Amino acid sequence: YEELEEVAAAWRRPEARMLDGRWHLSVFYNVLGISSRSSEETFAEMRRKLGEWRTRRPDAIEPVILLASLECSYAWNARGNGWAHTVTEEGW
Repeated sequence: YEELEEVAAAWRRPEARMLDGRWHLSVFYNVLGISSRSSEETFAEMRRKLGEWRTRRPDAIEPVILLASLECSYAWNARGNGWAHTVTEEGW
């Protein structure tokens, strides 16, 4: 976890941009993030790993951000990505 935090810290600096202007840090979170098309088991495993990270490194912001991203993906997975009128009652 410490190595991941070091990479994030380096990529958080203002000059840490790609040639097209995107932040390196956005790549960090995208790579470590989880797809909204993931299985329940994958979501549960990622929550477990992020919880472990937070326990071992309570001052780290990275697992908090990743957990927030995970929960957004989980919500989209539950809702579905169709138009509002196509969402099932269970999805709502």
